[in-house]
Amino acid sequence: MKSLRIITLAAVSMLVASAVISCNSDEETYVYVPLTQQEKATQINAMQGTYAGLLYYGLTNYTGMTDSVAVNWSVQASDSTLSIQDFPMKVFSKYVSNADLRTALENDSTHTLTANLVLYRPYGTVGTLSYSSFVVVPTSSTDYAVTLPIAFGEDQKNVTFNFTGQYGNYYYSEGQYANDKMIFYLILQSISIEGGNNITTNSIIGFRGKKQ
Repeated sequence: MKSLRIITLAAVSMLVASAVISCNSDEETYVYVPLTQQEKATQINAMQGTYAGLLYYGLTNYTGMTDSVAVNWSVQASDSTLSIQDFPMKVFSKYVSNADLRTALENDSTHTLTANLVLYRPYGTVGTLSYSSFVVVPTSSTDYAVTLPIAFGEDQKNVTFNFTGQYGNYYYSEGQYANDKMIFYLILQSISIEGGNNITTNSIIGFRGKKQ
């Protein structure tokens, strides 16, 4: 199976570079200028389309995600949304010890997972960018919380997947797009079962794909 190690290192390097620039900001004359509405429109229009790629999981000690499964997603420019079609819920079963939930996720049919994309200018950059950076915000009832019906045997319960924007100091719910290629992360903090407990997961999954 292919690994997400290259993407992981690239993302970490990007964050480290931003931190260095930030620390030296007092000695420079750099002034942060956010993206204009026109720049955001240009970027999201370029990103619009359907993508085919891989979902990576199985992160161990920040050394890379070694397991993967094929997945497709699309970006809609009109409302800046990302939709992951046929999202394989079984990948989250690898991160839970609750036997009933693990079995339910392993046997569950796939769902469409939707997120908002928030475009931003990386700190330290100026002028026209050759790539797009964005924050990924999974959402349904509230931001970073997605509630889906999951079958537990013959019963069906609403299960809320609580995502978060950051994991430690290395991984963020963010991504980049350039030359028809996209990478991004999602971070699942916990899973809440209707009428049950909140189960901590702290799992990281990564996506890498190309526009079709």
